[in-house]
Amino acid sequence: MKVFAVIPVHNRKNTTLKMLSSLAQISRPQGVDLSVCVIDDGSTDGTFEAIKKAHPEIEVHRSDGNLFWSGAVRLGIDHFLQTDATHLWLLNDDLTLDPHCLSHMVKAATQHSSWVVSATVLDRDDKLLYGGIFKLPFFRFRKATDDDFENGVCHADTVNGNCLLISREALLQFRLPAQGLYRQEALDMYIGLEATRLGKRPMILRNATCNGEANTTKFWFYAATSPVGNRLRALMGPKGLPPKMYWDFCRKFAGPLAPFYFVRPYARVLLTPKSKPRAVS
Repeated sequence: MKVFAVIPVHNRKNTTLKMLSSLAQISRPQGVDLSVCVIDDGSTDGTFEAIKKAHPEIEVHRSDGNLFWSGAVRLGIDHFLQTDATHLWLLNDDLTLDPHCLSHMVKAATQHSSWVVSATVLDRDDKLLYGGIFKLPFFRFRKATDDDFENGVCHADTVNGNCLLISREALLQFRLPAQGLYRQEALDMYIGLEATRLGKRPMILRNATCNGEANTTKFWFYAATSPVGNRLRALMGPKGLPPKMYWDFCRKFAGPLAPFYFVRPYARVLLTPKSKPRAVS
């Protein structure tokens, strides 16, 4: 097996270097070749130079800052498909990997012919942060909890993209979106939903772990703390749900009510005016 790791980064030099040090210390399964590709999306803090100095063996591709996370992942997929690697290992740059994380993921992918295998991301107290995601009625989603695991495994409808092992076979059969359509959000959920659509639900492993941080900036545009116009522009911008991207996501995965679900987040912002400051008595 040949594993090609893709790590999107942007302006987190120290965090990225810490993660790469963690990656260098993992236990590599017998018979597995690992190569690493970093997609640096226009960092201005010296990330590119620091990686080249500390890890000259790593392939680093530099962009102009307009890819964002999903765009960097999509570019990484293109680089992967140009190699002879059998599996793409998608990693966030803020992870501390358990030394046996890759070994567990490779074993599961091999024994169960799984297209998409996810590690579980734990917080500082080793509580579950990210892993599987379940699709609910009315095109809503919920994160997997410990109760969803049976014998250390959870089969979910889709995944967070913090630490994913994806087979070449899967990527060749997925309806991959065009480069540039997905910017910050949703490409990880897209990958998981594509696997489920083709009868290969993602496998999430409780014994394959890494530690990371919760994303506390998502979906702030729904909070009535700033003017509606500001929140709507943010929602429709590259770090939110750009309409072209979100329509592609809805039409592929939301079913016949896709137009309704497409409008819903924008209507939610429009119908949530900025709250007035409370009078102080």
